[in-house]
Order: sequence, then C-alpha cells, then structure tokens
Amino acid sequence: MRTISISLLLGIILIARAFGAVGAESKTVKINPSEVLEDGKFFAASGKYGLALKKYVWYHNHALKYDPSSKWMRLSVALGLWIDLGRKYPPAMQKLRGVRDSKTAALLNKKGNFLTFNDVSAINQALGQSSHSVDLFIKLDQKQPMLAKECWGLVKNSMIRRQHKQMLNKYLKNIYAEFEQIKFVYEQLRSADVSDRDEIKKYAEKSFVKRVCELIDALKVTGRAMEARKVCRLAQAVVNSPELTAVMAVEAVK
Repeated sequence: MRTISISLLLGIILIARAFGAVGAESKTVKINPSEVLEDGKFFAASGKYGLALKKYVWYHNHALKYDPSSKWMRLSVALGLWIDLGRKYPPAMQKLRGVRDSKTAALLNKKGNFLTFNDVSAINQALGQSSHSVDLFIKLDQKQPMLAKECWGLVKNSMIRRQHKQMLNKYLKNIYAEFEQIKFVYEQLRSADVSDRDEIKKYAEKSFVKRVCELIDALKVTGRAMEARKVCRLAQAVVNSPELTAVMAVEAVK
C-alpha cells in the first residue's frame, strides 16, 4: 500500500484554504483532467513516453483550472507517475527538475506565492530533495518574511528534522498547537475509510510517535526541556508507545 507522508498531507491541508470558487470557465469548458492523467498513464504503459510527458505537464499546469478538487492528485499521485516515467525516460525527469527550478526562481524574484512554494516543496519531496525546500525557505525568510511565514507549515517537519535552531526559535511558537496538529493528522489517518484499516492504523501510530519525538528533540535543541516533557506526557495519553515511555523516563531524571 502506498502511504502519504505527513508533510505532504499537511501541505494538502494547508493548500485547501487557498482555493475558493474558480472562474466560470472551469464550469463551462468540458475538459476532464482525470482523463488527461489516464491518457498519460496509458501512453507511459505503451512506451509512448514523449506523449505521456506532454499529458503529465498539461495536468500539472492546468488541472486546477478545470477541476479544483484535483489539488490532492496533482501533488501526489500525478507527481509519482511523473517520477516513474522519469526513471524510464530521462527527459521527463529533466523536465520536472526544470519546472521546480523555474518556480524556485520565481519565488526568489518575488513573483511567486504560497501556491508556488507548495508546488516546489511537493516536487522536491517527490525527487527526494526536501533539503532544497529548507534552503529556499531560509532565503525567503531573509528576503520575503511575510511569504516565509505563510509557507512555514510546508517545511516545518524538515526544519525540525534538521534541528535548525535559528528557524525553530523564530517560528516554533505555540507548542500545543503544534502537538494538536500532529494529533489531528494521526486521527485523520486512523479514521480513513480504506480496506486495509489495520495497516493504516499501524502507520498512523508509527508516524505519530516519530513526529512527536522529532518535536521533542527540537524543543530540547532550543532549550525548552520543560515543554518537551509536557508534549511527551500529552502524547502518551494518545498512544501507549514504548518509545515515548523511554523518552519520558530519560526526561524524568533530568
């Protein structure tokens, strides 16, 4: 079963607010982005890689115009298909990197917004290069602090894993809100209506514990040990995990 990373899921949750009503054109022009994506899959399976790439590029650039609900597919499944194509057809990988680089340049030239950063972040994650998003965020923090503040939620997990003390001190403010967000994702995953419920529950618990432990480490790095202990106790009330128990035992003797 393919699972969605927590950071990507949070990106989807954040981006959902950015779309309200779309222009009337999307309601009158009869183009189904899902069919375009299916065409791309068909061409890829048939060895017509150039045609498949054209479909994937079109989907990335235009799907939201005709179907706002495609925001999840566009930055998850569709990017996965593009990556798969790139493994067999190098020009596809080159094109995806080019899209990422073009949008990165737009952000640095003050021509992008939250949605642009979300695209860049998702592509970097698909390419296994999330560190690029962190580096970009640090530049935005210096040159476009308002935009950086909007985009923090998209890089927060990566920043916590990197334990970037300066950024964590600046942006990691309401620690209880941070914990509630981790808990919210956990609860959403556990309640997902899928056939393999047992597997998704195990994944949800594992991800919850991992994110909590990363948050605890980030708090300790920034000198907030008391808050780290509180977060650990809150987490233990949600998930009875040996790992959290071990963390709490270590913190108790400090």
